[in-house]
Amino acid sequence: MRIRPATKDDALAAVDLMTQLAEYAGEIVDAGVEDRFRTMLELPQHAIFVAEDERGLAVGLLSASLRWTLWHAGPCMIIEELIVDEEARGQGVGRALIQAALDWARGQGCSEVEVSTEQANVKAQAFYRQLGFESTALLLETDI
Repeated sequence: MRIRPATKDDALAAVDLMTQLAEYAGEIVDAGVEDRFRTMLELPQHAIFVAEDERGLAVGLLSASLRWTLWHAGPCMIIEELIVDEEARGQGVGRALIQAALDWARGQGCSEVEVSTEQANVKAQAFYRQLGFESTALLLETDI
């Protein structure tokens, strides 16, 4: 397995992985994913990492962004999406993607890393806790 920064050539693989994530959540991925993926690649406050298997196929993806707050001395990295292909789960793909993102965050001078997951997704919560993440806040959201 190899972890690398995403490129525009990964757009279709990103759509496929996002489709898996949407299906898991009982939703349908919208048609704008590919465009958003390409846009995010051009913005310095975003990072997208891809995990490739030995055949060179994308089996995982992590997207992250930076945000500044008045509270923190440096930017905070937010893990936006982490998707591992169903057939590649349990093989260390997610852990390797998290490590790549943490390395990027350190290089950006981040003081904190945040991630959210659905309340019902206890597997994801357990995964993040194994990696040292703690539940210290409550995320509230609304659609606009």
